[in-house]
Amino acid sequence: IRLLSISGNRIRRLGARAFFSVQSTLRILWLSNNMISVVHPDSFQGLISLQHLDLSNNCITSLENGFLNELHDLSSLFLNGNNILKVQIPLLIGLRQSFRMWLPDQLNCSNIVPDPNWACQKIQSNAGLYRVVSQALLKCSVLVSLDLTNNKILIIFKQDFMQLSNLTMLKLQANDLMEIESGSFNNLKQLETLDISGNTQVVYDNNLLSEQKKLKRVYGNNFRICCLARKTSPSLLQCSPEDPISSCDRLIAKDYIRALIWIQAFIAIIGNAMVAVLRAREYPKQESRGGKVNTSFVGVLSVADLLMGIYLLMIAVVDSVHQVEFFAFSHIWRHSGFCRFCGFLSLFSAEASVFTLLVITFTRMVSIVSPIYYLRANLRIFRIAMLLAWTVALIISVIPVFRLPNFFSQTSLCLPAFYTSKRDSDWIFSLFVIIFNLVAFFAMVTSYLVIIIATQRSQTRSENRRSSNPRPKHNLGRRVFLIVATDFCCWIPVCILGFVSIGSGGLNFYNDVYPWTAVILLPINSSMNPLIYTFLT
Repeated sequence: IRLLSISGNRIRRLGARAFFSVQSTLRILWLSNNMISVVHPDSFQGLISLQHLDLSNNCITSLENGFLNELHDLSSLFLNGNNILKVQIPLLIGLRQSFRMWLPDQLNCSNIVPDPNWACQKIQSNAGLYRVVSQALLKCSVLVSLDLTNNKILIIFKQDFMQLSNLTMLKLQANDLMEIESGSFNNLKQLETLDISGNTQVVYDNNLLSEQKKLKRVYGNNFRICCLARKTSPSLLQCSPEDPISSCDRLIAKDYIRALIWIQAFIAIIGNAMVAVLRAREYPKQESRGGKVNTSFVGVLSVADLLMGIYLLMIAVVDSVHQVEFFAFSHIWRHSGFCRFCGFLSLFSAEASVFTLLVITFTRMVSIVSPIYYLRANLRIFRIAMLLAWTVALIISVIPVFRLPNFFSQTSLCLPAFYTSKRDSDWIFSLFVIIFNLVAFFAMVTSYLVIIIATQRSQTRSENRRSSNPRPKHNLGRRVFLIVATDFCCWIPVCILGFVSIGSGGLNFYNDVYPWTAVILLPINSSMNPLIYTFLT
């Protein structure tokens, strides 16, 4: 017999030499999902060929030294799902160097007791550890692989890996790391693979990898770790994540993106400033109600879009100021108040523009569908509607500033984190903003369809069309198409990609999409809206 499975029974204890009859041939023994609470030190005596032992999901609270003494070929031991609170390393003496053990989630790592005779090459634990206990690894100088993925480690202390001079692979993925003390990896000079991804709050010290000359693969949470690795390790083959916009030296790595940002900034600032001034001059000259409303609304829209130009200009200036080793400054920049203000400005501009367009659209729909109400309504109503729209935009933009500190720090451009995933704490707010803007877009489309239908009916039923102020059908259709098209180009791709990112756990093509979102999709309305509303209305 090579495989024996007696899982799912009601076995309560394992006596001495319990498997004596199959001791010479048994390789796999499954004892999971029983009620085992007692394991005799000699329970597995004679199982010299055993390679896999599964004791998971039982009632074991302790294991005595020596119960694995003769299991020299054992490579896998499953103890998860038990109530073990203490594991003494002496009970592992004599096991093969590739031995792996799956520990219970509640195991207290401080109760792992080292033994001077214990030698191993690989350790893997996802046991819910809260810290690495250096004493447990004190005599593991031959260790080459340490996998502490999916634990709850908060801090890596300088002494934790002090004795692991032969370590070539270290995995700390998906913990709750907040800090890695300076010098923690100094003795790991043979390290080739380092994975500390999935720890969104950790800050990388500038000297974190100063002694790692042999690194080949590095995985983290932002591009800064790649810059640190490349600085000291010329043999680096693979590193992630790469930043979609920044390089190690510049905030904006690619020249064409830098040029587009400057161009968009000047177009948005100069164009919208001119429109705002012209509309301010025209307003006193307007005699009709419709003229006053349209002039003031387009002026307000130009102010909203002007803010996007100011945001782009600020980003371009920061890029010009920091042109050497930007990565050393990147963490401070992303979490600075100025970056947060830039992010707030971009989000406020985008939201104010959308809601201003929404108010303009509804106002025009009312003027055509219910012209009598439109003519009788007090101008104060339209001003209150616009004030309410900007108040909503302001509230949406302020929330992440005070409640979601990482919402604007995902990239160096400080843009809102629309392409997020459920692993991030701010994904619910991102989803809310995306849905809100999607609803606003469809409301505008519906309103313009109502305008077209109402205008066509008015043209066929009445010869006096002054109240609806119609234009030829092809001009109206062209105007509607351009207005809806610019909003479509701005928000629909962002909404679709946002849904895909949240639903799939992140965009695999994020590095290709993000630059175009930053320099084309979000700023496009800022450049096009004033022109459309000035020359085609």
